[in-house]
Amino acid sequence: MAICKNCGQVNADDQAFCEVCGAVLDQNENLEQILNTYPDETINRQNSGEYNDYNDYKTVCLLAMILGIVSFFINPLYLVSIAAIVLGIIGHVKSFAYKNWAITGWICGGAGLIVQIFVDIFCTFGLGIFC
Repeated sequence: MAICKNCGQVNADDQAFCEVCGAVLDQNENLEQILNTYPDETINRQNSGEYNDYNDYKTVCLLAMILGIVSFFINPLYLVSIAAIVLGIIGHVKSFAYKNWAITGWICGGAGLIVQIFVDIFCTFGLGIFC
């Protein structure tokens, strides 16, 4: 693993240039010294398998899951389902540790949205139980 001295990007060992900024990679540089030079948030560790999960994404994933489950029961103007889907997708993409919460949120939000659409269609034609 080669870390760029210019931007902190983690690159594959066989690369001669940084894939982000194009700087020349020094393969003989001590990896531990470079890791201690850059703060954690500047080093892109996704290529090395190390992920940084910030509390913001934990909250996003938790909100997605809660809103997704609630969307089955309360769905005023589709906002709850849409919020669950959007937050779930954001959490799914950005979070590693709380990805299951995000997936639950956007799947339940999507299912709640489909249920709400069918309820509205049935109510429009006078076939709904809750109309």
